[in-house]
Amino acid sequence: MSPLSGPGDQERPGAGVLAVLGVLTPVLAAVAAATFLLLGYGLRLAEALPALAGTLVGVGWFSLAVAAVTALVSVVALYRTAAKQSADGTVSVPDRYPAVEDAREAWLAALRDRGIRPFLLQQLTEAAPPPGPGDGRGSRFSSPTFAGPDFSGPGFEGSGHRGSGRPAPDGSEPRR
Repeated sequence: MSPLSGPGDQERPGAGVLAVLGVLTPVLAAVAAATFLLLGYGLRLAEALPALAGTLVGVGWFSLAVAAVTALVSVVALYRTAAKQSADGTVSVPDRYPAVEDAREAWLAALRDRGIRPFLLQQLTEAAPPPGPGDGRGSRFSSPTFAGPDFSGPGFEGSGHRGSGRPAPDGSEPRR
């Protein structure tokens, strides 16, 4: 059976059932193991239903073993896949038509020449400092003038807390 070639629902390559089971099985087995072990040891601690507690502990340890084995198999499969991928050096990409490649290159060139480059040049011209007094940094994100050293906040004379006009906590005159 050939894959569909028209628009609409098409087959998409996916991970497959084994890959999904390789991921889900260790996780679900570990969660089940934790649940069974907590319940089993909780019942043993409470000395209630000793037969059920023993069964839950046994099932918990079995689930933990299943989780460990499936995790190991999944890691080995992942390592093999990564080794195969790096041995080829290339990722299998479906062949593209030359016209599509030419259109893609033309689009990237137009994006660079008509979109990104004009934007960057505009940002550079806006960031250039106007001639005249100033700090000469030319950044459009320069500090506001009220953050300068001559700024005094409300209720303060001069710079900082000195000269606030209030007496010091020990009753002496404030330093000026």
